[in-house]
Amino acid sequence: MDGIDNLNDWAGVPAWVLIPVLMLVVTYEVVARYVFDSPTIWSIEVDRFLLIIITVLGGGWALLHRGHVNVDIVYGRFSPRVRAIIDVITFVIIFFVMAVLLREFSLMAIDSVKIREITESMWAPPIYPIKVIAVVGISIFFVQCFAKFIRDCMTAITGRPEKKKYVGMFEKADE
Repeated sequence: MDGIDNLNDWAGVPAWVLIPVLMLVVTYEVVARYVFDSPTIWSIEVDRFLLIIITVLGGGWALLHRGHVNVDIVYGRFSPRVRAIIDVITFVIIFFVMAVLLREFSLMAIDSVKIREITESMWAPPIYPIKVIAVVGISIFFVQCFAKFIRDCMTAITGRPEKKKYVGMFEKADE
């Protein structure tokens, strides 16, 4: 499980590095369009590509670092064991959603690579690399879900949260 944590920690690096790049691209397009009345033909697709990469590679990282949205006003009041039981139950839903998502994206990516798919815009960049990156990101998010599920099962059984062995690249080890 520590290896999965490490993988998702490193996969999150391009995600957070690309956020300022996305901001610059959007800012450039806004200035070009509204200040110089000269919109670009490439910015919308670059925005979408960057957002897809950030989302799929950052999903597992966010799960690892508990960055996904919770209703903490309710969830936070429960004991670690009850929270783990809730997480184990919700994993069943997540498992099926992620399995379908992974299957469908994999099929789309395979077809896209076979035909070397490009977008239908005037710029027409290749889209198949983005679809392959999406499959990779969904896959590592999926395995991070399994790692969390195993930890939650252990917490639900013992009542004690697992002590964190893996320390992320930007975290301090517990003293």
